[in-house]
Amino acid sequence: MMTALTLTVGFLLLSSFTVMSIIPEPSGELRGGMTLRIHPDQRVELEVSASSVWEMEPWDYSPGFREMSLSATITPSGTDRYESMGTIEMVLNPDYFPDFPDVELNIDSTWDPPQAESSIMLNVPGYIAVEGETTYVTDEEISESTFDMEFSLMIWYDLLPREYIEMMVENFLLLKPELVTQLIDLTDGYIEVEELDVAESDFGLTYASLTLKLTIVGDFVNGMLALYDELEEYFPEAEIDTTMDPEILGYVKSSSSEVHMEFSSEDMTLRMTSSGITEGDLDGLVNAVKDQSIEQSLQDYDIDEDTRQFLEEFLIPTEFGVSNLDISSSFVLLGETSSFEFELKGLEMRSLDTNALLTSLGDASDVVEEPAFTLTLEGVEEGDEYVEIMVPPETSEPISQEEGKVVWEFDDIDNLGQVTFEVKQRQGAGLGLLTNKYLLPAVGAVVVLAAVGFVIMSRR
Repeated sequence: MMTALTLTVGFLLLSSFTVMSIIPEPSGELRGGMTLRIHPDQRVELEVSASSVWEMEPWDYSPGFREMSLSATITPSGTDRYESMGTIEMVLNPDYFPDFPDVELNIDSTWDPPQAESSIMLNVPGYIAVEGETTYVTDEEISESTFDMEFSLMIWYDLLPREYIEMMVENFLLLKPELVTQLIDLTDGYIEVEELDVAESDFGLTYASLTLKLTIVGDFVNGMLALYDELEEYFPEAEIDTTMDPEILGYVKSSSSEVHMEFSSEDMTLRMTSSGITEGDLDGLVNAVKDQSIEQSLQDYDIDEDTRQFLEEFLIPTEFGVSNLDISSSFVLLGETSSFEFELKGLEMRSLDTNALLTSLGDASDVVEEPAFTLTLEGVEEGDEYVEIMVPPETSEPISQEEGKVVWEFDDIDNLGQVTFEVKQRQGAGLGLLTNKYLLPAVGAVVVLAAVGFVIMSRR
């Protein structure tokens, strides 16, 4: 079940890296800034705003799209209750697809427990037309679900010859009993087929009309896990990901969601939006997926020792908070001018390891050289407590400094690890100096992650 939460969390974790991986290498100056807000309770909140504009020769890069934008937000709406929204829009480059056919696509999906409904419409005139509906109903008390699907297809003979379509239908009917048996076997009997049939077939002069029906019932969660295990035996090199197991999924549940996707060749634009309400431990879900993914990568891939140490001693112990997160990124190509923008707000980090942090921070500060990009450390005042930032003479001189706020150019900041913080009270005795053991790890942690991200973006 693809809910709005699944889409939103995916956007949150992958949107910026997706754009960075497919856009041409930015050669312009990176502008903007990164702000780290240090709270008295040791939380650190990250805010980033970055942009770059650069010129390209037409032959340097010819992307299949001319615009791409992604965004996602998560907002608390009560105790362990969150509203999520996500969007993605991609405008294809018509010069890259001169013979692109007329295509119209619409997909809508709603989830209102215990039932989900979806509809799909695909039309490529003169080739194929598809209209279909699906219904998914689950009974949590007995862990059983029912999935119904009915699709109507019109296939023109210009796409597939009539004889080929007739042969496909005949072979399907002959193989249907074996397909039903195979599905039961592959899912260890957790999923059974109640109906699988070509309900209608009509072969006209120019196209064939088919109606397909499918109904399956059973324990879909355990059935899919069994299917994954079976497929891994048949395809050991496929590296099938089973990260979202029942234990992980138990952190949250979706109270409602809506997903819409559309594409039209008229404006060559693909749009997808999602929204929904989620209940449960959202931060717990993100951190559980993060830990399990890293641990799986450490087992499956040949990772160099420095990266392995960073993952094991720093990233795994770090806890992320995403319950107030807002992220967006975009890339636009207009003629020979390209532009990239990225914004992130509300990411929190906690429970950090000092030694791994300072080692990584020292390495990153020597590599990143973006004088038009700034780093700001800002102490947060909460109640009677506030955070004061202490910059020793050995640290690179900031471009501005005041109580609770220090700003540097993000260019070879020497001895940043010697910066300390003091939690003070507006009234009464102070709480004393907090050295690297507490707040500094949080600061440096976010600096390291952000620095690495911008190194990838601007120095690939």
